[in-house]
Amino acid sequence: MDLLHAIKVFGKVVEEASFSKAAGALELSTSSVTKTIQNLEDHLRMRLILRTTRKVAVTPEGREYYAQATRIVQDLYEVERSLKGERNVPAGRLQIGVAPVVARLLLVPALSSFQSLFPDIQLEMSIGERPFDVENGEVQCAVTSVAPTSSEVAVDQIGELALVTCAAPQYIDHFGMPHKPSDLRDGHIVVRCAPHERLEGQGLLLDQDGESVRVPCDCRLMVSDSDVQLAAGLAGLGIVQLHEVAARDHFAAGGLVPLLDAWRPAPQPLYLVSTAAQQASPRVRAFNRWVTELVRDPLAFGRISAGPAPRKLRSEFGNNAPRSLEQVWAGMSTSLMERSALGQASAA
Repeated sequence: MDLLHAIKVFGKVVEEASFSKAAGALELSTSSVTKTIQNLEDHLRMRLILRTTRKVAVTPEGREYYAQATRIVQDLYEVERSLKGERNVPAGRLQIGVAPVVARLLLVPALSSFQSLFPDIQLEMSIGERPFDVENGEVQCAVTSVAPTSSEVAVDQIGELALVTCAAPQYIDHFGMPHKPSDLRDGHIVVRCAPHERLEGQGLLLDQDGESVRVPCDCRLMVSDSDVQLAAGLAGLGIVQLHEVAARDHFAAGGLVPLLDAWRPAPQPLYLVSTAAQQASPRVRAFNRWVTELVRDPLAFGRISAGPAPRKLRSEFGNNAPRSLEQVWAGMSTSLMERSALGQASAA
């Protein structure tokens, strides 16, 4: 059995969720694809795919095998490109983990530019309000507000997300408008979201000029998704602390009212996480440079506060780091073309 071929066929079946669609994409017969999967399962002595007349379901073992095996295939592909002198051209499958607000309001609106710059990269985006297991290969890099605890990963703070305390008008009509943190002790209700929100115990954490105040509040609802927390706030279920970029349109429409503006929550750090081994990949380096400059550009995400430019970016672009997205993309395109030319010259 050609194991590499079998892995490619298996990966396509998983991605298409169909034997016939996988066969069409690979220009094989459906019976050939079925036989290949059967041989692979016999070789591994485990069931990878559950087949019924209506659907294809991947087993837990199949999901694990898919994640590991397709990564190996991609590594082999990169080795081949390297030997051919193409190692400086980013290409292949890139798995990233992203916080929801960053995905929805920063990355997705700008992705067409990334795809234009790097047409050979196939991007897979996992969305979550959680730490991503970069170290063990769940994703190859992550843009998240949750700092990993492992010392084996590289963590760069590339920006900050402003937070705001707010509530719906109907909530304020019922419970009253708080004018200072101590007012929150008088019967107010909080809707919490973990892990992004700066909340500890049953209280809100507020800052003013570097002074932090933790105010005990009654929490009757805990959610794990910031969009659900936003919906709860709009429904008048309690006071919420949201990303300002997500709340601003609701302020303008009157669905939410900012509270305690003099006591803003401290900004939430935004981290770029990967490992040293993953940073050796051209596609990871390309994405990391692109997203860092995207966060730093005020035109792209005006309500995000950028952190200091990483040293590696200063060396990449010189002392005058590009500020506009047009400059960033032009600089990155020029850099890629120069690298490709060098690689071709070396190969010659």
